[in-house]
Amino acid sequence: MLRIVSSALILGASLLLTACFEHSTRAFELSYTRMLESSRPLPYREDSPYAHVLGPCMMIRDAAESCTPSRLPPLGYPDGQVPDVDTVMQRVLVSHDWMGAHFEAFLESMPEDMLHLLRSVTAITISADVRPAYYSAWRGAIFIDPNYLWLTHEQRQQIDLSPDYRSDFGADLQFVFPWRYVRDNDYAFDFIPVSVEEVNPRELDDIRLSLARLMYHELAHAVDYLRPGRLSIPPDLPIAYWTAPTVSDHLSSLYPLLSQTMHRLAGVRYLGWDSNAEERALLPEDVAPLFADDRATHFYSYTTQREDQAMLFEAIMSLYHFDMPMDVAITARPESGMSNDDLVVVWGQRNRLAETSIRPRAESILAVMLPEFDFSEWLDDLPPPVSLVPGATWHENLAPDTLAPDALPRDYRDHLLHHHPQAHPH
Repeated sequence: MLRIVSSALILGASLLLTACFEHSTRAFELSYTRMLESSRPLPYREDSPYAHVLGPCMMIRDAAESCTPSRLPPLGYPDGQVPDVDTVMQRVLVSHDWMGAHFEAFLESMPEDMLHLLRSVTAITISADVRPAYYSAWRGAIFIDPNYLWLTHEQRQQIDLSPDYRSDFGADLQFVFPWRYVRDNDYAFDFIPVSVEEVNPRELDDIRLSLARLMYHELAHAVDYLRPGRLSIPPDLPIAYWTAPTVSDHLSSLYPLLSQTMHRLAGVRYLGWDSNAEERALLPEDVAPLFADDRATHFYSYTTQREDQAMLFEAIMSLYHFDMPMDVAITARPESGMSNDDLVVVWGQRNRLAETSIRPRAESILAVMLPEFDFSEWLDDLPPPVSLVPGATWHENLAPDTLAPDALPRDYRDHLLHHHPQAHPH
């Protein structure tokens, strides 16, 4: 496993999250159409029976132009058949051949259930101009940022490495929400900032876990719109007009997220909403109990119910298949710098998925999204969440079980417990 090149951009790392939140808007869809018109991705398999329609179906400029199942059906259409890797690769568009080759090798290494989830997808586009990754409801397709796929310095130079457009959102808030996936008290995979110019070659194993968690997130969106029981849709109904209760509707109706303040703060942080004076006055100690006492696995979950469902599913599959629990935390915003050593944890958890208020949410979506698989025994055996240690840095909390809360400065512990007992690990 490569070491992390830089820890200086926590906010940038957090934006490895995708841009799929309620972005089936005309402006957003058109912006990606213009990108694709510039890079002109081509079918990875020239002999694909869908080679002649992949490009036109991805280049639409209006929902009314959306392709129908009779022209470009979902991979599992109409009877829920599970595609093999070769069949999936017949639906892949790329701007550079290495992108398709790396993606095919990645799929060959993935668990069987990923192919089950791909039943709901019409196509996968991997193009130099796609940044960030997203799911398009207009197209029933996934668009992958090739920053997840490069293996050589030369390949990395062929793709767009512009900073994520959301990097500065929420800069006037007084708290930061760092997060990461961990394995054996270490980072599960690298984050290489786009500002790094020279990089070492990577192997497939170096990209496998980060791309897997991304794919499970995007596939969650695809299945949200077209779950297994809905694959037999009318052949002449445009994909953009699929309408029925979604998986995220089901989750939100049974187990909604409760904090309206967190919804608003997520809009500021991830959607670019203007903050108000009350929001700018909130301290991390104020925000921590709002998140800790609710049902979200991630701050991003509050942007929309669709992202809530996708973040939950991503966390489930990352832990289930790869033993990668997620760390989340609330910290103060440093006066300068944004490294792992600058962020002091006010509240945090590892494996929040195992909270008693969150487990029923996991059960409810798994039963709908992957009905052929039984997760009940695994869920029964989930280890409890681990509290991160307040007063220790984000970096020090890589191994929270080795930190003794009594070693923290006494005035800090007394302040935290007296003024904000909910923010203290329980």
